[in-house]
Order: sequence, then structure tokens, then C-alpha cells
Amino acid sequence: MFFGGGGFPFGGGFEEMRGGPRGPKKEVDNKKFYDLLGVPQTASTTEIKKAFRNLALKHHPDRGGDKEKFQELNMAHETLTDPKKRKLYDELGEDGLKEGGGGGPDLSDLLGGMFGGMGGRSQQSGPRKGKSVLHPVKATLADLYNGKSTKVAVNRDRICSKCGGLGGKAGAVSSCGTCKGRGMRTVMQMLGPGMYSQSTRPCDDCEGKGEVINDKDKCKECNGKKVVKDKKILEVQIDKGAPNGEKYVFHGEADEYPDIEPGDVVI
Repeated sequence: MFFGGGGFPFGGGFEEMRGGPRGPKKEVDNKKFYDLLGVPQTASTTEIKKAFRNLALKHHPDRGGDKEKFQELNMAHETLTDPKKRKLYDELGEDGLKEGGGGGPDLSDLLGGMFGGMGGRSQQSGPRKGKSVLHPVKATLADLYNGKSTKVAVNRDRICSKCGGLGGKAGAVSSCGTCKGRGMRTVMQMLGPGMYSQSTRPCDDCEGKGEVINDKDKCKECNGKKVVKDKKILEVQIDKGAPNGEKYVFHGEADEYPDIEPGDVVI
């Protein structure tokens, strides 16, 4: 590998790696969507949704409204109610949405690829997140016109408070000897003389978990399952003018399991 005058491969310097010399920073227009909906940039998601509903009723093409105006309102609503899109828009405006937040290669990633991870970012950004659970709720036209408060019973798994999600005494959990901790095992079945089939299935001894706990060491509360059944009542406020298919998200209210971030309940 040879280094040019700039100190980097092929004669390039930092400016070339970042995409070349840059001129004056372009002013970002990140107020248009807020102005369209008539809300301040500090507005909450609920306030943004409410403003959109009021304007949507007025400008909907089926009610004699302007189609292009309605599309602009819909774009603004879709962007500002999505945390990731809103962050992009606040930082980079509409150009940031079109480019997906791109702005040339990231220097730390480039260095990581060249020097085996030096300066690179970690692939793991936290615990995995569990699946979200969808709970449909029926509402009459009168409910949508007047607004309605309703309650939804959610059955879910919660980490056992008695054993703290260990499933038993500290150190009682061991790797399954049958599947060697993989949770799956390969089964050979004879079909005929010299003919066999091979299949992979969950291990019967550990029920596909890859680990086992002696019966005497299992937590009496969860029976070694690490989680217990729980029921929670969620109160949902259906807003006036809510459209069909509107979603209300209750973060972290779905199933819990050790080392996994609980999923969301979506009404």
C-alpha cells in the first residue's frame, strides 16, 4: 500500500474521502411540514395527529378538497409522526428524506473496513426487541365522530420477579447435553435399504431452549420458564375524527423475556 502526499491511499486526503471540498453550508428548510399542519416544531405526536385530522376532513378530495394539498398534508403527517423520519427532517429537511439521511461515506466505517475494525462502529446497538402485538378494536361511526375511551385486556408474559428471570437458583441453568446448547437436533430416519432422510427439529429435552434446569432447582413461581403470565388493562382514547386503521402504540407492553427488549402493543 502506498500513500500519497495527503497521507492516504492513492494520494487522497481527508477532503477527498469525505466527498471533496465543501462550500458554504446550505440552509435547511425544516419548517414547511410544521407550517402545513399549523403546529409548532415542539408539537407532540398527539398534537400533530389531531391537527392532521382536522385539516384532512377539510381538504379530503372526496369532500371537494384539493388533491395536491391533501397529499402534502398526508406527507407531512407521515413524516412528523414517525420518530426516525421526523429526526431526519428536523436535521436535513426534505432533502434528508429523499436521500435517506445520506451525506457521503462515514469516515469511521471506512477506516473500520480498511484497518480491520479500528474506529468502526459496533454491529450490536442493544438488545433485540420482541414482536409487537396487534389488538384490533371496533368502533362505530358515532365513536369516531365523538371520540371514545375504551379498555383492552392484554395477556402477556412478564419476567418472573421471584427468580429475576433466571428460572431457578443462581448457577442452576446448564447447557442441554442432548443438543449441545443449540436448541435443535438432527434426526435420521430410514426410508428403505440404504436410504435415509435427515431433518432438524427442536430438541425434546430442552424444548428448543438449549438449556436445562434440574427439577429440584427450578423456581417454584415460574417452574423454570423464567416468565409468568400477566394480564394488564390498557385504556385507549380514540380521538375525534380518527380514521379507519388508526394505530395507538403502547411501548414495551407486550411479552417480556430475559435479554430481549419487550415489544409494543398496537391498538
